[in-house]
Amino acid sequence: MLCLTHLPPPVNGVTVMSQHVVNSHELRLHFDIDVLPIRSAASISDIGKLRVAKVFGILSLVWRLFVRALTHKPDLVYFTLTPNGMAFYRDVLYVALMKLSGARRIYHLHGKGVDKALTNPLTLALYKWVFRGAEVILLSPSLYADSARVVRREQCHFLANGIPDPWDGRDYRDDRSCRIDTPRIVFFSNLVVNKGIFVLLEALALLKIRGVPFRASFVGAWESASVEQEFGRIVREKALHDLVEVRGPRHGEEKRQAYAEADIMAFPTYNDSYPLVVLEAMSHALPVISTYEGAIPEILADNITGFLVPRMDALTTADRLELLLTDPALRERMGKAGRKRYLSKFTLRHFEENLRNILEKCLAKNK
Repeated sequence: MLCLTHLPPPVNGVTVMSQHVVNSHELRLHFDIDVLPIRSAASISDIGKLRVAKVFGILSLVWRLFVRALTHKPDLVYFTLTPNGMAFYRDVLYVALMKLSGARRIYHLHGKGVDKALTNPLTLALYKWVFRGAEVILLSPSLYADSARVVRREQCHFLANGIPDPWDGRDYRDDRSCRIDTPRIVFFSNLVVNKGIFVLLEALALLKIRGVPFRASFVGAWESASVEQEFGRIVREKALHDLVEVRGPRHGEEKRQAYAEADIMAFPTYNDSYPLVVLEAMSHALPVISTYEGAIPEILADNITGFLVPRMDALTTADRLELLLTDPALRERMGKAGRKRYLSKFTLRHFEENLRNILEKCLAKNK
């Protein structure tokens, strides 16, 4: 199997899950895996920017894909196809080479936006050509409608993401209920506008007006300098500087520690498919407040492992935060329920075994 897939940097949901795929011991037991990494951006802020180095990188990858496809003749090409934007048109080049070589294709879509891209008969025809004859992995049945105009249901396989247990090999202990200090909210993601950072700031300002005690940490890399400046302006305007801190990206043990220090995860995103941070928070036994966006309602059990709120609704977000901030027993109960749900459905082992079954099914279908 040839894996043409996005790998870090930058660190986001697609690259993290792709790294799990290429490193999977479970998959390597059953497949001879050859990896062609796609690394077209150096950071979050670099995504979508055209640079000379990117053009040369694309041309280099085109050549290497051509050589691998013709000389190694893989039984299957696993490809993390970008579903929209300029990156999709770049990926059309790779698809053309796969088709030219006769390679069997399986696309793993980690995002959405196909339906919005189908703006005219020409783009509709191009998308149909790209998906024709390919198997497609979607993150959830709820995301099928986004690609239904160009992908038949029988082409699709549904695969929930899964992540490693941060407590694997150690006894899990939750000492949050013993704390007596001010409860802490964490937002953990790249600091991107459509992840809801400004919605959350507005909700925090409402909590301050109500006199609800809290501290909040925003953990992640900035989308751009202009977003960082606007964030700082709002913090000053709302007088939140004593309550809100920005801690930058955290990985590995630093990430685990950031979750361990928090009491609530708030993630009011309004543009997502399957955010790994919700799974991460649940694996750390944190109650989660997030939105009716993408597959999040299938991950987060509303009123059981946290709360779902409408998109871009700071008032409801503040109301749900207040419930959790003022009720330690509720936080503990929801956090434990979230970890139990994670262990039953969303571990990395679940993901790897389900992916292996899908790949084997695809190969058997094409024999």
